[in-house]
Amino acid sequence: MRLIWLPLFIFGSMANIAKAGSIEGLWVPPAGDAIISIVEEDTLRISLRRTLDPTLLDTKNPDKRLRSRPLSGILLGQGFKSEGSSWVDGHLYDPGSGKTYRGRITQIDENHIELRGYVGTPVFGRSEVWTRFELFRSRMMKMLSQEPDH
Repeated sequence: MRLIWLPLFIFGSMANIAKAGSIEGLWVPPAGDAIISIVEEDTLRISLRRTLDPTLLDTKNPDKRLRSRPLSGILLGQGFKSEGSSWVDGHLYDPGSGKTYRGRITQIDENHIELRGYVGTPVFGRSEVWTRFELFRSRMMKMLSQEPDH
């Protein structure tokens, strides 16, 4: 009976190792004011799951009909294709400006990704690093458990 479980254990461990290199999951941008979901299928889909202020609207959207929709739940990025440790040829929507940019995502490590939005070529763009939600949450919980310095 043990021999049957050994292959299942090894297969399960290999599946976890493969998943560890994935950027699928929940992420937090540098401002720490939102939770973003990345789903990996044939291409990546990036959605704004929740903002700290649920009353925020997509007021800068170029489509006037969409300016009254809540930011929580909107699609921020799509079309990214895997290329090594990066995802390329996608598009990123910036709700702060209402503009859509070409994008590239590079995995820095298991808990950090760099997003680069640009017009034309990546040289003319802006980057930011997102942190995996689980790491962000553990850092916040640690900070809350410490006594204030005063």
